[in-house]
Amino acid sequence: MSTSALAAQNPVEPRKPVGVAGAPDVQPDLSLVTQQIIGRTNAFRKQENRRPVEADPQLNEAAAYFADYMARTSQYGHEADGGSPAGRANRYGYEHCIISENIAYQYNSAGFTREELASSLVEGWKRSAGHRRNMLDSDVSDTGVAVARSAKTGYYYAVQMFARPKSSTIAFGIANRSGTTVAYRL
Repeated sequence: MSTSALAAQNPVEPRKPVGVAGAPDVQPDLSLVTQQIIGRTNAFRKQENRRPVEADPQLNEAAAYFADYMARTSQYGHEADGGSPAGRANRYGYEHCIISENIAYQYNSAGFTREELASSLVEGWKRSAGHRRNMLDSDVSDTGVAVARSAKTGYYYAVQMFARPKSSTIAFGIANRSGTTVAYRL
């Protein structure tokens, strides 16, 4: 049977290059990849004069659940599990006033080192306007990151959540005691 016939029978199953010497399976330690993603994100934030974000255990759990879900089901999207970033954060006990999420997937038939995988994810997000905005949001203080590998396809699914806890909500009031109309814009 030809290679194309095999591929047509099973189009979602990635194949390693045939006859390529030195194409090793490289499966990085994903906990180290997540640490590098946070480090690279904070380096980017520093470069752009933003405060660093800190890893939050509850956001990490929410991110891990969603990365695992996408890797297990090969479904991709912010609502792939029928939920939302806010709902997932709430489910894992993180009460927020701001929440955003970056997701991505990567595949390389030769595999990745942890540096390659972390770099490709962060650089991809930096090049996307919406993801970049999430990374540089000056109102967030916490992050949760997870990467999961699909045993079926070999794809890596990454989730990075950004948030500010509800306890850090900024509240203010405006009172006009002048007796005249004051026009203002927030």
